[in-house]
Amino acid sequence: LLVPGGTAQQWRWFTEMMRKAASPQTALRMLRLWQSLDVCDLARKVQCLTLVLHARYDAIVPFEEGKLMASLIPGSEFVVLESQNHVILEDEPAWADLRSALRRFLPVLESAERQDQEARFADLTEREHEVLELIAQGFGNDDIARRLALSPKTVRNHVSNVFGKLGATTRAQVIVKA
Repeated sequence: LLVPGGTAQQWRWFTEMMRKAASPQTALRMLRLWQSLDVCDLARKVQCLTLVLHARYDAIVPFEEGKLMASLIPGSEFVVLESQNHVILEDEPAWADLRSALRRFLPVLESAERQDQEARFADLTEREHEVLELIAQGFGNDDIARRLALSPKTVRNHVSNVFGKLGATTRAQVIVKA
């Protein structure tokens, strides 16, 4: 239901990412919570620019729910993605629309800030770039160690170096910066 337009390889990849993200018990608790959660009152209180993206044929969250959320958040922008996938895949036409909407919505880094970010990435070693790429793909330290034939301790050291050089404190921050 999450990626019905995906290939068998994409299904395997997504299923593996879900297995890594939560235990079956946690996933069940989260699913039950999401099905009973009503944030309509909270949505009306949002006071920042908001972009609501929704796949028209999403089998997980009905299209009308996306439209409702956008209508409740003051001044939000609603973008329809022509897809059946809840998770938009990079090889489908909606991917270009998703990227375009995000580029239009997100602020552009100022030139000095961009140069600083580029310098930080330039400071990474070749191995740190490899580790960063695997972090961005969602791999944990043990998986990275296996893929790069390194010890888990060495991977932890590389991850710490990447965090330090990029000025990040979480994997999510590293992924966003990447």
